[in-house]
Amino acid sequence: MEKDRFVPMGNIVGVFGIKGWVKIKCDTDDEGFLRQYGALYLFVNENYRLYDLEDSFVRNRYAYAKFKGVDDRDTAMGLRGVTVNVLRDNFPVLEDGEYYWVDLIGLSVCNVIGKTLGLVVDLVETGANVVLVVGEEPRILIPFVGIYVIDVDLKRKKIIVDWELDY
Repeated sequence: MEKDRFVPMGNIVGVFGIKGWVKIKCDTDDEGFLRQYGALYLFVNENYRLYDLEDSFVRNRYAYAKFKGVDDRDTAMGLRGVTVNVLRDNFPVLEDGEYYWVDLIGLSVCNVIGKTLGLVVDLVETGANVVLVVGEEPRILIPFVGIYVIDVDLKRKKIIVDWELDY
């Protein structure tokens, strides 16, 4: 299967107990993603492999999962460092003007006068709003709100902002 069909949702960072449970650090605010998206694919040995979820729960911003066929601590330990992915096709359809963060990362950011500011390397939730993290050092932080974000063009992989380098 093609790599762009999969979206990483977290990484297995450890084990939980002795019966094959794994601990997942989530890359999403929705730690309940394990049940929401149905099929889960682990990126093991350079391949995406389907793992059936047997059970899961969320505690303290981590997801814990028990996969069918992973029945002991040693097998679970072998999955440490593995990325947990979902199929992009399973994402809910968004309304106009809504975007998945994964779609914004890597887009080119230009201001209204045509000056390229860099690529989106991350997004951060501040509580008040989401902030685009643009470029390498020094990074530019741009609030992802309508007053500053003029246009998002996913097809052209470009975001137009009303922002200057000296802000």
